[in-house]
Amino acid sequence: METQFGQYQLLERIAAGGMGEVYLARITRGKAFQKVVAVKKILPELTAKPTFMVQFENEARFAARLNHANIVSVYDYGARGDEAFLAMEYVDGVDLASLIDHLGQQQHLIALPDALAIALGLSQGLDYLHRLKDTQGEELGLVHQDISPQNILLSSEGEVKLTDFGLVRAVCKAGQPLEGKLLGKLAYMAPEQIKGGAITRRSDLFSAGCVLFEMVTGAYLLAGASNTMDLATRREAVADSLRRAEQRCPAEVLAVIARCVDEDPEHRYPDAKSFSRDLRRLLALFETRSHAADLAALVRSCPGRRQSANLYMEEGRTLVASRPIAGTTGRGVMAPTVQAEQPINRRRSAGWSPRMILALGVLVAVAGLALLGVWWFLVPDGTLSLTGIPSGARILVDETPVAVTGADQAIQVYGQGRVHTVKVEQRLFQPFAQQFSFEEGDHVELAVTMARQRGALVIETVPPGASVSINGTLKEQPTPVQVQDLEMGVPIELRLERAGSVPFTGVYTLTSAEPMRIHHRFEAISLSARVVTTPADALVYLDGRQVRGESPFIIPGLTPDQSYSLEVSHRSCVPAHQVFIPRRGKENQVEVALQPLKARVVLSPPEGFALLVDGKAAQRDFMLDGEAVRLVLLKNSQGQKISLRCKLIQVRSTTGLRPRLHVNINANPWARLALDGQPGGVTPMGDIMLGPGNHQMAFSFGDGGKKYTATVKLVIP
Repeated sequence: METQFGQYQLLERIAAGGMGEVYLARITRGKAFQKVVAVKKILPELTAKPTFMVQFENEARFAARLNHANIVSVYDYGARGDEAFLAMEYVDGVDLASLIDHLGQQQHLIALPDALAIALGLSQGLDYLHRLKDTQGEELGLVHQDISPQNILLSSEGEVKLTDFGLVRAVCKAGQPLEGKLLGKLAYMAPEQIKGGAITRRSDLFSAGCVLFEMVTGAYLLAGASNTMDLATRREAVADSLRRAEQRCPAEVLAVIARCVDEDPEHRYPDAKSFSRDLRRLLALFETRSHAADLAALVRSCPGRRQSANLYMEEGRTLVASRPIAGTTGRGVMAPTVQAEQPINRRRSAGWSPRMILALGVLVAVAGLALLGVWWFLVPDGTLSLTGIPSGARILVDETPVAVTGADQAIQVYGQGRVHTVKVEQRLFQPFAQQFSFEEGDHVELAVTMARQRGALVIETVPPGASVSINGTLKEQPTPVQVQDLEMGVPIELRLERAGSVPFTGVYTLTSAEPMRIHHRFEAISLSARVVTTPADALVYLDGRQVRGESPFIIPGLTPDQSYSLEVSHRSCVPAHQVFIPRRGKENQVEVALQPLKARVVLSPPEGFALLVDGKAAQRDFMLDGEAVRLVLLKNSQGQKISLRCKLIQVRSTTGLRPRLHVNINANPWARLALDGQPGGVTPMGDIMLGPGNHQMAFSFGDGGKKYTATVKLVIP
């Protein structure tokens, strides 16, 4: 039964979900032009949400720019009343998820060459998407962000097409996700998406690797961890899956998958083109034949495949008939016309022989039974209407599947005068079955009530003892706990709270009778940072407050994402200043290696005195490095000596650290010393501090001896 929707005739509903429905539709222009398309209608209640419409318009905007053999084309976008819609290319075939499920029920896998061919088609579509440019010739930086088997369509001609661009977005150069929201399917999501970090085209390649692994092994790469956001658990699941696959997957194929799903994006393929190159190499290694024909045959064998859209190009075709159609008159079945093989001999027609009468009787009986059978099988017994059918349900009348395009459509029921049985089946619902007959009229209306199946969540936390809330209702038992009797197919909001830890909120949907396991590792509300200094006895100041101890310093009680100022100093090194921001989920360690303090000393000895540094004759200057001690000797031919023990240090003042030349002076014989014109005393003298610049040192040996003058200059680079 056709329904007009603007310029489109909706022929048959081919998919339904929580956001809307997809219809097979036909657009007609005059008598010469007809085209079959797929129309994606969005539920009115979602159309009314501005945030959702931003995402839907985003899908239309980006998809309209895409024109590639491995990408589903979008033809039209708009709204009719309170329903928004997209009109797109209709793909006669199945999605990859349906094909994997169908083969899995038969304990089969997609043949390796076919799986590689599908992955190659996917990689070629991604390569085109990632390289798409704007009108100025600049790459848009598009990322699909939702690569999964459900979004990969396989046609009955062996084509591979990528669809569903609702989460495609252009990322900035830093790769930050739009609005910081976590979007996509957890089972195929790259670690950087989970962490809320930079999302790039390499994130799509991680998801593509997950899809290829699922095709060649029949199992999720993240088996047992596909619904958790705990990175450590997911990392272990990936490593375990790759290890188990070594026995059933060629090493060359597993190496390509492992590179795609490396936790570090920098270790993955740099782009989809590089991924495609290795897939072609594998195809040449394992098979040389053409794959399109084999893939097409495989798709056509899948029971979930849609019928060819060309059938709907015939005007007035019946869409919901579940029996063969025979020619009829306005009142019933047309009787067949029988022509005699020979003309009747009238000379012998005066009487009927017993044999003729018997033959005629048999003929009449057979014809009557034939007509009765035609009437019983081809003339409807009545019509059936069902209300309350879940979206996408499978309906069977007397074990024969029937197709409906809406809950109000009448189903023709065949088999005159019998008691019929209708069954309604939908995944995640308890099946509905009821008998009915047309004893009281030629129309029956039944209300379908189907309860959702029930499942359970098994929740574990590290550390344990967290409170658990399901859809806002607090449960009595803390973690670890198993929560029973939860509806399947309905989003479940889980909140975990623990004192001193960051609360966790996640949304999950049960899809299996097996309990879903959720493992969460709590993070403390405040963070700690580890500061490592070289040298280890450096002084550390955090925001002007000294941190006590010796390297490594553990600084607790830090607020995540807040900026902190770190000052590190040492008496023999150049001080350093560093700003750091502690982050959740990271190893907050700051390493500071101080550079040794250097200075040059220029010493001009008095006339007649020789200069020795560390026992060797020296020129007027020498270098001081860090805490190194230099022994300087001034001596003359009369045996008079002045010895200086020099070391470069830093002295803390009200304005910070200041470099100083630390000098101890001795003389033989003893001497009187004046420094920069000020009396200094009698040798030996210690702890003399000279700052950068020129200094004058005057000394005389003994009482009233000759006065000698030396100049000392300290140069700090």
